[in-house]
Amino acid sequence: MEKIQLKDIDCKSLKPLENQGNTSSIYIYDGECYKFLDKLDVSLKPGLYEKISDIEGMEVDGIILPKKIIEDNGNFVGYVTDYFSQSATLYDYFTKKRYEDANDILVATKKASIILKNAHKSGIVLQDVSFDNFLIDENGNVRLCDIDSCKYKERYGHYISGPLKDYYLHMHRLPEINENLDRQSLFFSMLLTMYHKRVLSLSTYDELSQEIKTLKELRNIMFSLLITTNTWVPYLDEVIVDNDHYTIDRNTQVSKEKALKNDYSL
Repeated sequence: MEKIQLKDIDCKSLKPLENQGNTSSIYIYDGECYKFLDKLDVSLKPGLYEKISDIEGMEVDGIILPKKIIEDNGNFVGYVTDYFSQSATLYDYFTKKRYEDANDILVATKKASIILKNAHKSGIVLQDVSFDNFLIDENGNVRLCDIDSCKYKERYGHYISGPLKDYYLHMHRLPEINENLDRQSLFFSMLLTMYHKRVLSLSTYDELSQEIKTLKELRNIMFSLLITTNTWVPYLDEVIVDNDHYTIDRNTQVSKEKALKNDYSL
């Protein structure tokens, strides 16, 4: 993989992205995205470097993969990817308005699920399957933008998604890193975006499950997940009901003060 030196980058020309990573600082310039791992524990950088090296040359439809390594005096400090322009995270895209059609969320989830399948076919377990790591552009195209926490071959990541972490803490269990974990994570990420809160009970789940056919079809999965973390979850693109429309009013999900703080259109 091509290596570039930090000293050769015109840092003054880099424009920071609105959404920054938990372990990195992200910038764009000339159609490329520069990710500096300045908040990542230094002990984790060698493993990430080796994992990126392992996937060199791989192409996975829907996933934005590293194409250049950034070094500083021989040390791995970041990488460069193509920039997916005019995009927002799926979570931000679907939670900024007062009214949202559930079908739009389901269509995007379906696309994310297909990307998840593509990753699994390539031997990648993503681990951090979050609507914060999927991007959507103005034409509805979806891409996965962060593979730092993935498992590839024998190299594991060190993070799982926030919704999934909440679920396993709720169940007092430790996650087993496998493809089903990714499918569980996508399911809980979709629910977080629809409900705008963590869904860890059937009473909460039923706030929308009687209105949205897909959620009604998946109710048995939710019921099982609340009993055992070993519950098998399907790829959501295989079970999402087409043309499953229901208008979600965010003001019924959050307090008016929180809605105003998040600049919902009232």
